[in-house]
Amino acid sequence: MIHQRPYAGEADLQPLADLLNACEEADRLGFGVSVDGLRHSLQAPAPEFISLWEDDDGKLAGFANIQAIRPSPEGIEGWLGFSVHPAARGSDLGDRIIEWAVARMRAAGQEKGIRARLVTQARDDESYRNSLLKKSGFTVAGYMFMMARRLDELPEPQLPDGFKLRAPAGEAEAEAWVAMHNETFAESQRTARLTIEEYRRRLSAPFYEPGLDLLAVAPDGAFAAFCLCRQGMTEEKPQTGGKEGWVSLLGARREFRKMGLGRAMLLAGLNRLKAAGVETALLGVEADNPTGATKLYESVGFRKMLTWVQYQREV
Repeated sequence: MIHQRPYAGEADLQPLADLLNACEEADRLGFGVSVDGLRHSLQAPAPEFISLWEDDDGKLAGFANIQAIRPSPEGIEGWLGFSVHPAARGSDLGDRIIEWAVARMRAAGQEKGIRARLVTQARDDESYRNSLLKKSGFTVAGYMFMMARRLDELPEPQLPDGFKLRAPAGEAEAEAWVAMHNETFAESQRTARLTIEEYRRRLSAPFYEPGLDLLAVAPDGAFAAFCLCRQGMTEEKPQTGGKEGWVSLLGARREFRKMGLGRAMLLAGLNRLKAAGVETALLGVEADNPTGATKLYESVGFRKMLTWVQYQREV
């Protein structure tokens, strides 16, 4: 018998890591977790938006949380993360988890008197997860490509005349950096606006490396573009057979596009990853990215590896 219970905080981190890593062993998605990583990622949601399911022996069988609840064009949306232990996938546990998430998100919308929806994702070859989401009323909102590039040969970046490359000054420039990020992704329907608090949390994340956080400054001092990278954490499962790193964010403000700045920032980030010992760089990009980012990535040698399906459900 599997029953639901509240998240207990620190005492649940190791059992939860064990559950998520058991799912990784079965699904081979390329992501494991550590206790430190979980501790950081679970700081943001309120306790009522985290729940666990365990069997009679106290072993975790399922987990779900709704985080990053933000305004959307129609109301609010929340990102649903959930996992079902491989041994429990023949039960109704997945349906129960979705029911819980729908009820929580619906209540959040009703409290504000606005429409609410859940968003989540699944790799296109995850039969269990795709089937569960589709039968639970989720519809496809778009697709995300994961791309990869070996770093054995890299051109040097060439910034436009007068532009300077440096690291952001952390807290002191938080407001300006967040404004740049939000203006850059204003056209994207699936990249949520960043808050200053979320930016501050990123600076304290266990995977954040100041040396891999790059900022391009225009001749007049305006923040023009950015590239944020990170090395693969030790708990991640390599997907390419070598030491991996990620291009986590790349963008340029609209007024600074079509001048080679995006390419220069990408190459600068890749060179920093290579200097850190990374052999292969990975990144994710919307299949229908309005800025043509996919073509940029292909132009410097990135090739598509995997496709993720983006789902949504009005609640």
